[in-house]
Amino acid sequence: MRQLTLLITLLLASNLANAAPSKIQVDGEKLIYNTDLPSLSEDEAEIVEEDVKIIKEFLSNNPSIRSIELTSGGGDVSAAYDIVDIIMENDLDIHVVGACESACPLLLLAGRVRTAEAGSKIGFHQTSVSPENEESNYNKMKEEMGFKSPFDYVAWSMADTQEIMLNDLYYYQSLGLSLDFVVMTLEAPSDEMFYPSHEWLLKENVLSQ
Repeated sequence: MRQLTLLITLLLASNLANAAPSKIQVDGEKLIYNTDLPSLSEDEAEIVEEDVKIIKEFLSNNPSIRSIELTSGGGDVSAAYDIVDIIMENDLDIHVVGACESACPLLLLAGRVRTAEAGSKIGFHQTSVSPENEESNYNKMKEEMGFKSPFDYVAWSMADTQEIMLNDLYYYQSLGLSLDFVVMTLEAPSDEMFYPSHEWLLKENVLSQ
């Protein structure tokens, strides 16, 4: 019996050691949010709505957390804004490690103190959509929204996209970013990236230091 218990213990320890790291983890007073881990599936490797609930639970269960270590290539803008609200409500600092691109800078800008590891890249570009996602969204929404054809969905999507852009503008304006800088973030095509220099990020107060 003792040998069986030892064997089970060893197997559990081995499984834990080989388990893929989660993209959301707690390390002392720091929450690590890394959507760029190579072990993540395609659906997990971005900012998604499911992350919002998990981050809320981690913060609720760990009230000593004062900062988020952030690494992400972006993801869903709506989910990003939900996390922005959480960061602001909890008055958290943000520290970028590696890349913070696309929707990720929205999270960075919500931080009380905003810093980046040497060599990190903060990247901005236009909001993008894929034909596959748009087809999926149309099929999911057509009954609920009463779309009679894909053209109805296109009209709704255009209005929704403009609202997203306005939200970005209002958000950037509320943080005091210059118009020149904001325009640069919106000019970069969705398949490219605008990487401001560290000096420019400091000047615009995107980074605190």
